[in-house]
Amino acid sequence: MMRNKIIRDQDLIEALEALERLNESLEVKSAQLIKENHHLRRINHVQPHVRLVQRAYAAAVKMTILHIAGYKTGRKSCWKAGISEQSFHAGKAMLRLARVHDGTEFTNNDGALIAQKLLSTLKFATENQGSLDARIIPSRRKTV
Repeated sequence: MMRNKIIRDQDLIEALEALERLNESLEVKSAQLIKENHHLRRINHVQPHVRLVQRAYAAAVKMTILHIAGYKTGRKSCWKAGISEQSFHAGKAMLRLARVHDGTEFTNNDGALIAQKLLSTLKFATENQGSLDARIIPSRRKTV
């Protein structure tokens, strides 16, 4: 009887040691995955000025569609169409940077030309930080 208890205790000790080894290997794998995740998050992080440029481009495209369709493109009209006030000002700055808006109205009615200019402006503004910020009205800039 005593011998069976000793065997069971040894089995229990061996099982605990196996679980301990498994736990150590899982801790190593977990640390490695955490490190890889941190690296991937850092690589995929969108810079704040790029986020602003993307939001401005989306708003500028919406405003262009409204303009081509014959709707007003003022702040209130754009707000009713689903463009927030910050996006409106960023989009207007993008249109001004693309030289298709003079600050009060569109200077061109050709949708294809406006789209082409907006795409080239998107590339320019993404590569040159601050190019879009200079066009946003100072009182309408988001303060951090």
